[in-house]
Amino acid sequence: MSTQRPSIDEEQQLVIDELNSLGDVFGQYTYLLELSATLPVLSDEEKSACTLVGGCQSQVWLLVSKKDDGTVGIRADSDTLIVRGILSLMVSLLDGRTACEIRAANIAFIEKTDLKAAFSDDRLNGFTSICATIKTLSKTIANQ
Repeated sequence: MSTQRPSIDEEQQLVIDELNSLGDVFGQYTYLLELSATLPVLSDEEKSACTLVGGCQSQVWLLVSKKDDGTVGIRADSDTLIVRGILSLMVSLLDGRTACEIRAANIAFIEKTDLKAAFSDDRLNGFTSICATIKTLSKTIANQ
């Protein structure tokens, strides 16, 4: 008997609650740094111009693929530890979801925590670019 995974919104609310429970932005940054260590590193071959996300202040690479069960597989990496922590949260929310779920998702955990005030506009625009790229690549994969 398998249990159904909570929705992206439900899981995202847990992320928001966790981040907000850490108090100020310093506690949230520390948490992101800890998460960055849990994100698997992409190989140099996987870090190519084809996988590089445009519009990010840091270098961010995304690999989005179709899993055997038809869901979307997401792997990501960055040259910045804070961004790696954010990517770790995004992968945990979106990996193994259907393309339809991903396209419908409103990933807004940064906006609902103290991180929004601590991030520059460029960093926030990069987060938006990452979300848009994941949605676009998921749609492409679903249509294959």
